[in-house]
Amino acid sequence: MQRYAILLTFLLAAAGAPAQTLADSLRNALSRQQGDQRYHTLQQLCNIYVRPTLTEEELLGYARELIDLAALKKDTAAWVNGYVSMTLKEKRTKENTPSQYLLKAKDLSQNHPELLAEIFFWENEGYEGLGLETEAMTAIAKGLALYDRHKLPPLFRIKLLGAAARIYSIQNDIPATDSLLNAMVSYVQTPTDSMEALRYVASCCENIGQLDKALEAYLKSYRIAHRIHNLLFAVTNLRQAASILRDQKRYDKALKYYEEAASLAKANNNISQLGSIYHSMGMLHHRSGNHEEAIRYGQLALDIKQDQGRPRKILTTAAMMAESYRAMERYEQLTAICMEYLPLSQSVNMHEVTSKMGYMAAIAQAKTGRPDEGRQWLEPANQAALEVKNLEELVPVLYLAYDAHASLGLYQDAFSYQLRYQSAKDSLYDMEKNRLVLEMEAAFENEKQAERIKDLHQENAISKAQLTAARTRQWALIIGLLSLSVIAFAFYRNAVLRKRNNRALQQANTELQRKNHEVQTLLREIHHRVKNNLQIVSSLLRLQARKTDDAGAIEALRTSQARVRAMALLHQRLYQESNLVGIPMQSYMEELSRSLFDTYRVDEDRIQLHTDLEDVTLDVDAAVPIGLITNELITNALKHAFPNSRGGIIQIILKTDADQLRLEVTDNGVGTPLQNGKPQTSGPSFGLELVETLAEKLQATLHFSNQQGSRCTLVAPLSISIAAA
Repeated sequence: MQRYAILLTFLLAAAGAPAQTLADSLRNALSRQQGDQRYHTLQQLCNIYVRPTLTEEELLGYARELIDLAALKKDTAAWVNGYVSMTLKEKRTKENTPSQYLLKAKDLSQNHPELLAEIFFWENEGYEGLGLETEAMTAIAKGLALYDRHKLPPLFRIKLLGAAARIYSIQNDIPATDSLLNAMVSYVQTPTDSMEALRYVASCCENIGQLDKALEAYLKSYRIAHRIHNLLFAVTNLRQAASILRDQKRYDKALKYYEEAASLAKANNNISQLGSIYHSMGMLHHRSGNHEEAIRYGQLALDIKQDQGRPRKILTTAAMMAESYRAMERYEQLTAICMEYLPLSQSVNMHEVTSKMGYMAAIAQAKTGRPDEGRQWLEPANQAALEVKNLEELVPVLYLAYDAHASLGLYQDAFSYQLRYQSAKDSLYDMEKNRLVLEMEAAFENEKQAERIKDLHQENAISKAQLTAARTRQWALIIGLLSLSVIAFAFYRNAVLRKRNNRALQQANTELQRKNHEVQTLLREIHHRVKNNLQIVSSLLRLQARKTDDAGAIEALRTSQARVRAMALLHQRLYQESNLVGIPMQSYMEELSRSLFDTYRVDEDRIQLHTDLEDVTLDVDAAVPIGLITNELITNALKHAFPNSRGGIIQIILKTDADQLRLEVTDNGVGTPLQNGKPQTSGPSFGLELVETLAEKLQATLHFSNQQGSRCTLVAPLSISIAAA
């Protein structure tokens, strides 16, 4: 009971104050307390949601005192909490995992299932952090077994299931990940449970490449954390969401989230998180080419991390700053930062940082006319590079190795590293491509399974209805025989004949329904496969765009990707609708236009989309050209109508009038000069040629105008467009 009273006190305090403010008030209270009051405050300082805000020295001091007092009081829960707190600040290696403190906590928890389940969670965290996934899963299984045998509060069950899902997501086992996440969510009871569960969902989606889902989950977890005043997790979730946006090159929105996270951290004096946010902002500016800002934020992060004495975090920031110095060709500063931090990276075995700094220092010396000094940096860099095993980390290391050896005139070694770099880069690309294909196949199989279940439910309902009807007929026959005994023989013969005819008719109807269902299923399967193949083509175009630096090629690939997506949406509509030969244009055009706005990452506060779409169904031969023409016109408006962050409106109108179909796409942008009634272009325009060719296929007329923006009107005969009902 004492443990729950302490926890209630903590939750009431947390409801009225942010996590860092609570830690400050607890510190201040502790300095004036003795006896039981001091003991209770120590327990709150070592709580799971407060201890991450403490420095290593503070937490170790509080934990040792709590262990001594809990031992005297024989308070097992507090005793275990003290040992767990000691474990979290201890350096993890394969030799000391599980740590001596965690083993002591496990011994104390043997007769306390809830405490023991928590210990298994922390044991799993230690193993997973070292890449020992088999051992981590064993610890998770032991913890979950305790929940199966005892009725325990759900928090650590959620964390154990989430940890298992995270391991499977790292292995790209999507079905196992989804199953565990669904099981985890089923145990959510409180806002704190939801916050934890959403963080695991986000982490798993991020691991399997579902970045939009990960972003949504992080933001939901952030909002819950903010609402329950857990600002430690609120800042962490917001920073993770910003990092996803940064990796998607949506720099403006990412910077907005980083700044909001920094504001929260400052307001609550959370210096540790503020240092991480400054580092992330530096990385954003480094990737976007604003290296001056990258170095400025890197120095802010470095100052905080040096005060806290966290060598690995210090080295991560120093390496980012070194890469920015190299990008700006400020070789003296590059040499200085490498000389300062390379010994530290060697002492903590951060091989990636050691190799990068060694190679960058060699490049800087070569560029400043000191090749002999530069060669001295190659040996530690080459040795460290041999220890880098992660493929994503190895690719940039090998490129720097190639650049360093080439800069120093060691061309044979440079060529060898260049070959290794290209091979590693290709392997990384193949891994990404295979991951995308596996993800799409898994999604396709899930959809097929859902369709099969739906069909079985429908067949079951039909069988029940047929059984009810048969029973009704049987009772009617019995009653008729009993009440009309005089004409029993005549009614009997009539009933037999009617039953025989009904059976034959029923069998014929069943066979027709079965064949019709098979045809529809086959058509849906065809459209589904076409849609999936088009999605794979779209994904491959996106991957190809990542591998090229030419702006024109990137734009051409993005435009091609949009055209492929437009056709994929058509086939998706076909297999989702009951009418397999017609496309409902209202929903299709809205989804197509929204997809283009997402593709070009349009700020909808700057450019608005207005639609006036009649709910008309077109056959595939008409819907494909209409969709591609709309795709080209909207794309052209997004690219050219609103330069220099100008705002405006794009409007799409689709109407039927008498025997005509009218499509109109307008914008109130800068307009396009016309020549002979057509948009004037500086050279051949494939997009314009495509629009004209598709219009000819529809036997349609095109009209372009340039008044208060651009307008394109297409009028086609309705007789060639309407799908059969």
